[in-house]
Amino acid sequence: MVGPTVHAREEGDCFCPCMKDQCMNVKDASKEECATACDRTCTSLAYAGQPNKQEFCGF
Repeated sequence: MVGPTVHAREEGDCFCPCMKDQCMNVKDASKEECATACDRTCTSLAYAGQPNKQEFCGF
């Protein structure tokens, strides 16, 4: 059985929406904490994660 691959989904479909629409709306959440959480979540769902360690989607 073959699972989904990261390149099967668009790069911008998960990480920045996670950062902007979900994680950074949590009181006292830091951009670093959110980047880690969103990267982990996106990659576990076969989406591209954080493009580079300095990318915080405008935060």
